[in-house]
Amino acid sequence: GVAHEIRNPLAAISGSIELLAPSVAPDPDSRELLAILTREAERLDRLIADLLDFARPRQPTVAPLEVATTLREILRVVENDRRLNPNANRFQLHFDEELWVDADPGQLRQVVLNLLLNAAEATPGGEPIELHALSDGDSALIEVHDRGPGIPPEVRARLFEPFFTTKKTGTGLGLATVHRIMEEHRGTVEVDQPAGGGTIFRLRLPRRDPAPPAV
Repeated sequence: GVAHEIRNPLAAISGSIELLAPSVAPDPDSRELLAILTREAERLDRLIADLLDFARPRQPTVAPLEVATTLREILRVVENDRRLNPNANRFQLHFDEELWVDADPGQLRQVVLNLLLNAAEATPGGEPIELHALSDGDSALIEVHDRGPGIPPEVRARLFEPFFTTKKTGTGLGLATVHRIMEEHRGTVEVDQPAGGGTIFRLRLPRRDPAPPAV
């Protein structure tokens, strides 16, 4: 209800900004102020969306998923965003074999997309970000490798706390939502600091047998 009461006036504010924009076009100072208003309205809308995702969890509707196919679909989304993919082939998918899990398709995409966005922000200069799908006994692993500066131990200890963030414009709800979704899927999310630098976020899900072919 609170989110609804905030979003209604926020939509009115955003609409009014669009209507005002043509009338102030010749004035650089006014254009700059309108740009600030637009940016802050968008930030508030993202905050409300993150808060709703965290506070109003939806029960997962699980289905058999082939991991590599799902990851390819996610990469098609991020590869078309020039802010995240300034260089061709920045996101690299590696997988050794066909892996199947039971998962909610939308929620798994939300989790992986969140980790890829964080990796893109942490990795400088458009350097590669690696996405791995591999097996570990009865588990299927999805790993996101970034080439950022790493995460200090005191920050790693609080990464999944709601509202904890080190970003200037972060809400602190993205990784908390990732953690909750993984718990609901009987899985885990782990953080590793490899010797070569960067950070690995590792999703671990129960592995299942391949789904039977559709008749």
